[in-house]
Amino acid sequence: MNAHLQHFFADKFRGAKFSRSRSWQKHVLSEVEGNDNRFVEQKNSTLVRAYLGRESLTTQEQADLLNELYDLMRVYYNFYQPVLRQIERSVHYNAQHAPVLRRKHDTARTPLKRLTEAEVLDQKTRV
Repeated sequence: MNAHLQHFFADKFRGAKFSRSRSWQKHVLSEVEGNDNRFVEQKNSTLVRAYLGRESLTTQEQADLLNELYDLMRVYYNFYQPVLRQIERSVHYNAQHAPVLRRKHDTARTPLKRLTEAEVLDQKTRV
């Protein structure tokens, strides 16, 4: 399956790197390029497990219902749930000369609001 996907995307995304990861194994390139698994697991914990707990789902009917829930959750969380975006990060030193990381965030807005404010969509799509 991976070979087919790699071949399919090779023409669409030139220069993209193909990588693999396994559960409980640190990604080989994580120090250099970042490890996105931690973000996925964080979302799983806060979204999916908050609704379903940690029980395993074993039947096809359960999988179908879960996929319906995912579709609804995806729309809600990706378009209508307000998020903060970091706009600045700087290092300052306290009285003991220890480095302190300070982050500055913009106001919380929904991703849909950010998209419409960016004015990258035409008027027909925006409505």
